Amino acid sequence: MTPAKRLNDVSYTEISSYLPDGGSTQPMFLKQAFELVKAIRKLGVTDLAKVMSVSPKIAELNYERFIDWELDHNQQNSVPAVLLYAGDVYQKLSPKEYSEKQRQHLQSSVRIVSGLYGLLRAYDLMQPYRLEMSTNLTASKYAGLQDYWKQDITKEVKKLAEESGLLVNLLSNEYEQAVDFEQIKTPKLKVIFKQMHKGRLKTIGLLAKKARGMFVDFVVKNSLTDQEDLKGFNTEGYKLQEEGKGYLVFALK
Repeated sequence: MTPAKRLNDVSYTEISSYLPDGGSTQPMFLKQAFELVKAIRKLGVTDLAKVMSVSPKIAELNYERFIDWELDHNQQNSVPAVLLYAGDVYQKLSPKEYSEKQRQHLQSSVRIVSGLYGLLRAYDLMQPYRLEMSTNLTASKYAGLQDYWKQDITKEVKKLAEESGLLVNLLSNEYEQAVDFEQIKTPKLKVIFKQMHKGRLKTIGLLAKKARGMFVDFVVKNSLTDQEDLKGFNTEGYKLQEEGKGYLVFALK
């Protein structure tokens, strides 16, 4: 999955009852994330606004977040990723409604590719941030985040895919660049969502994001692991439109 720019304003205490048995977990690449945080702190607000292509107000907010960011992730400064992200994808998930079995399935099966954290499990602790994978940190020694993360992300995704026997790809083009799919020999499945627009099917960004969230929610609620079962996705009127070697296309007409 991809991350989100928008975040919920919640504390760990407020969402603690929605966690799986065992609670939250630690991100696997915290040291690498901290290197990026230190590089961004050196930029200052003005340069950060340029590299992020955002307004001074948004740059100031996120620079303050990076200043406050701590290597030690705990219940006082962090919230599990799936409950902190608030973008279009995550609005279609139901983490507050999942059973224990569904929470465990979400935690074990789904990974979020992140510009700051590299790779997150659903209940990994996360501190507020905004850093898109396409960000080019030209003022630091890390020019491209895709290249910075590719080796670590690919190694971990490859391991997970080998254990499960199937890699389902719901990433946007931007975040796909952070994974070397050629190194992953396990069967891969790209899931594409299209919507009817002016008489023809096309991918509409906002609707595709929501569809990705609905698809993950469908998989989690039904504890699906088999490729054939994925074809049954039908939330909010979506139906399987096309399938081929390595891909599925769902359409909303």
